[in-house]
Amino acid sequence: MVESQQYVEIPEQRVIRPRLWRFVLPIILAGFALVTAVAVVVIIDRALRPDSGVDFHSYWYSGLYVRAGINPFTAYRDRLPMPGPVSFIDGSVL
Repeated sequence: MVESQQYVEIPEQRVIRPRLWRFVLPIILAGFALVTAVAVVVIIDRALRPDSGVDFHSYWYSGLYVRAGINPFTAYRDRLPMPGPVSFIDGSVL
């Protein structure tokens, strides 16, 4: 005599069909392309404004002292004069 077997039904998982991906994937990619295009336009617009220029002199000037091993930022913090001059190979002095 065979004992009765009880079967448990496993619910089917929802699988996105490959046909659906043919429509969804281009929409997602078009959305990314649109966001990218808007970002590029905003960046170009901000770069071409007359007030958008950044003067890197302040970074360059302090960077020369840092490369020479002098910390100019502590002089600024302590409100002291800048440390001694920085000499270059060509004889110019900063």
